[in-house]
Amino acid sequence: MTEIELDLTERAYNPVTAIDESSATGQTAQIFADIRAVMQIPLVTSIWRGLQGIEDSLPAAWTQTKLIYASGLPARCLHSVVTQTALSQADRGTDVDWTSAAGGPSELSAALTIIDAYNRSNGLNFLTLMALLVEPSAERPEALKEDAVSWPPLRALYARSDISDHDWSLVQSVNGLGTAGPSDQVATLWRHLAHWPELLRVIARAMSPLHESGAISSAATRAISHAHREARDLAHWRGSMLSLPPLASKTVHGYVTNPAHVARMVVIGHFLANSIRQQQGLAHP
Repeated sequence: MTEIELDLTERAYNPVTAIDESSATGQTAQIFADIRAVMQIPLVTSIWRGLQGIEDSLPAAWTQTKLIYASGLPARCLHSVVTQTALSQADRGTDVDWTSAAGGPSELSAALTIIDAYNRSNGLNFLTLMALLVEPSAERPEALKEDAVSWPPLRALYARSDISDHDWSLVQSVNGLGTAGPSDQVATLWRHLAHWPELLRVIARAMSPLHESGAISSAATRAISHAHREARDLAHWRGSMLSLPPLASKTVHGYVTNPAHVARMVVIGHFLANSIRQQQGLAHP
């Protein structure tokens, strides 16, 4: 298989109700710790937490995916995808004072760390899980060694019960960016940014023109196309084609090929990080 068909179905798990990292025990807790260590991320995003509850598919999916990281290539492939599909900062539609929206420089820094963490995790999952579904490219690229990545402590992820109904409406508002309509399947980034309700409000306002013009969904679709090409290089390291129970397989396929799923969050997340850094005069990580 050299091409993958877009999957526009809903995912088979809800990111809001999927198992929390702190609730994991036994083998699941060990796999979550391994995911954080191998991917060099400070959190486990919803695809892994969701797979844990789908036909015991987490061990098999992670075992195959982990092999790809031995190449050292996923982060470089992600940079290529993001560079080629980035939303234009000039299309933001409104001037944004990110510092004021977050409540000050230290609060903005804390929020940016969370955005960066999801950008790395979502982006790497996007590419490596897609690499489980495609045929390898004609030539195997050379492996490389990725530099170590470190993270400061992150604010705790709020459960739904920790968020007021008023603030949850803001979470749902930003969650609708780049989608066809409201959904109860809220991307975890927005729940994590609920520490800063005004920031969520400003994000929704700033990105509304990009949503209304279709720029977000178009960029997400382009990201899928570029990720497919990069994933074929990564597929050399995965071993055999992924074999999962039907529902878990459909979930992984939808996660990487539906523009409203992880591709959308990669596009939005990097736009936000780039916009904040551009205004603050900060270097990219």
